[in-house]
Amino acid sequence: MRCDPRFVQPNTEEYSVIAIEQGKLFLDIYHNAIANSQAKIPGYLPMVGGPAFGPNALAKIIQYFGWKKVALYLQNDPQDVITASTFTQFALAANIIFALQKREGSTAAALEQDYKDLLSVETNVFIFFGGAGSLTP
Repeated sequence: MRCDPRFVQPNTEEYSVIAIEQGKLFLDIYHNAIANSQAKIPGYLPMVGGPAFGPNALAKIIQYFGWKKVALYLQNDPQDVITASTFTQFALAANIIFALQKREGSTAAALEQDYKDLLSVETNVFIFFGGAGSLTP
């Protein structure tokens, strides 16, 4: 399986294709499983300032670059839901506007709609929580 060099984990081809074709910035927040354990290692961005401070650090990064409007897409893993929810609170407090906030659909038709929604949203900054899965059905 090919891994795009702009990402830190496999199974990101669908995301990188959208980013390249659309000329947009994608931030992929992902937790890697520890071998033989239920625990997860946070991906690069959540570790900015430590896992407990990651969502706030991400909001500050967005604020620092002057990005006003972002799209948020999250998968259904409970850890991704919690991290995305925490990030959302910090982002709203930082006056970041969400052009789209969407949780992963559970059927092939819903995933297809998710993909269409992501392509049509009017922002250049996309944040994915749990981006190791497949976006296309």
